[in-house]
This record gives sequence, structure tokens and C-alpha cells, in this order.
Amino acid sequence: MAYEIQFITDQRFKGTKAKLKSMDKQLKIAMDGLACVSIRDKTGIREIDWDDGTKQWRKKYIISKSCRKTTWNEVMAEINKIQAPYYKRV
Repeated sequence: MAYEIQFITDQRFKGTKAKLKSMDKQLKIAMDGLACVSIRDKTGIREIDWDDGTKQWRKKYIISKSCRKTTWNEVMAEINKIQAPYYKRV
């Protein structure tokens, strides 16, 4: 089983592309520390320009695990420390 997540930063809430890159790095370090958990980028950083002049930056990931040593609750707790995303089973 695997989950797809998406991290988002938004200019309206003082988000920047650099902030998203920092979150990306934190996520990869956190997932490396968990046994049997792998992460892969589904998309690169996408920039979205809204009509009101604000910007968002988004990046999607696929998180999977190959054993029962680490639980999904432990994986999601580590992700939620960085940003609580929407989880979608894939």
C-alpha cells in the first residue's frame, strides 16, 4: 500500500518556494530515519499564479512501506510535523 501526499506553500500565508524546498528536505530526512519506508517525487515543484496576484508552490510525493516494523501512524506523524497534507491511497 502507498499514499500520495502534496505539500503546498502559499504567498498569502508567507510561503515561498524556498520554504517548500526546505520542507522537501525535512521530509526526505524524516523518511530516511524510518525503517522500510520509501519516498519518491511524483511531481517537481509546480508554481501556480492566481488571478489575484498571489502564488502557490506545490509538490507531490508517493510514500510506501515494505514491512510492518514501522506503522503508518508513525509515518504520518513524521509527515504531519512538517505539514499536515491530504493523504490519498494509491
